[in-house]
Amino acid sequence: YNRHISEYQAKQIKDKVDEIATSVPKEKVGEEYKKIWSLLKDKFNVTSYHLIVKEQFDDVIKFLSKLNAYKYRQKARKNNNEKYRKELYGAIYAKVNELKMSKDELYVYVENILSLKKPISSLTDLSDTRLKKIYTKLFNKR
Repeated sequence: YNRHISEYQAKQIKDKVDEIATSVPKEKVGEEYKKIWSLLKDKFNVTSYHLIVKEQFDDVIKFLSKLNAYKYRQKARKNNNEKYRKELYGAIYAKVNELKMSKDELYVYVENILSLKKPISSLTDLSDTRLKKIYTKLFNKR
């Protein structure tokens, strides 16, 4: 009885790491691989990803997906700011719905978190930095 991930699961993890690492310029791919593998091993406290226990496989995939989304967003922010902002708006409103908050409650939340002096009428009123801060705060909220 093997308590570690299967070869099939290991391949899925490797493919996900490949997807993330190869999204950077060619000259930085090697460095990116090292960084991702290091983060993964530290997060799951293993010396080799083959030693990850089966029960953690879904958590590994979620971790890598979040890492990928973050990297993609960073790139999108630089290359296509409008698309980046639209994705943040979509994610924020999805989380707000999940939390059963109204739009007005969201705006009050935003004003409190950011200590705004005047009320906002839309998330588009926020800078990229403030929008990202709201996104982060909301997604850390249970």
